[in-house]
Amino acid sequence: MNPWRMLIWLLIAQILIAFIGRGVSPLGVFIGESLQLTNAQIGMLPAALFFGQFVASIPFGVFVDRVGTRRLLLVLTLVLGISFSLVSFATPFWLVLVLMAIGGVGYGAYHPVSTRGILYWFDSLQRGTAMGIKQMGVTVGSALAAFLLVPLSEMFHWRPVLFVSSLVLIIGGSSAISIIVMQLSLRQKRRIFEFQNSCYRCFQIVGCYY
Repeated sequence: MNPWRMLIWLLIAQILIAFIGRGVSPLGVFIGESLQLTNAQIGMLPAALFFGQFVASIPFGVFVDRVGTRRLLLVLTLVLGISFSLVSFATPFWLVLVLMAIGGVGYGAYHPVSTRGILYWFDSLQRGTAMGIKQMGVTVGSALAAFLLVPLSEMFHWRPVLFVSSLVLIIGGSSAISIIVMQLSLRQKRRIFEFQNSCYRCFQIVGCYY
């Protein structure tokens, strides 16, 4: 598969992930009103997300060097989507913080994992461009979160809005990454098949020679 096509799917997943992860700040006011939080507690909501990112970045950077990119992308998307869907049902403040920190793990680990994918799929002359396109998804997702979540939360309440947004991430993001995983698996199988054919031809040539 053309790596630029895979980048499009990765960009879609990045937009959806940023839409949820960066949606904490726009939704903070609504969550604070609903749970009767103080201003300090509202400020702790994005702090919990950032703490999860801090905890995850280096360990998952090391982990992805060992196990590869493909399946981790799918797992991290599910971690973020499921944790934030559970936030939409949570009432105790401490539980909201814990779930947001878990979501922060998925959000923070996504960056080193997806970056390694860029380094693997693109050569040195294309990586900067590909990285810039991928990171554009963070800006687009953040802008969409501020633009859509606030008016939707005013109309329908923040809980159903966050739950539906999380479902969109789980379904849309997982589908996009599954396509990437499937195409990479097919390409890997094709390379193995071509290698086997090359070996077979070499054996035929050697056999004819002798």
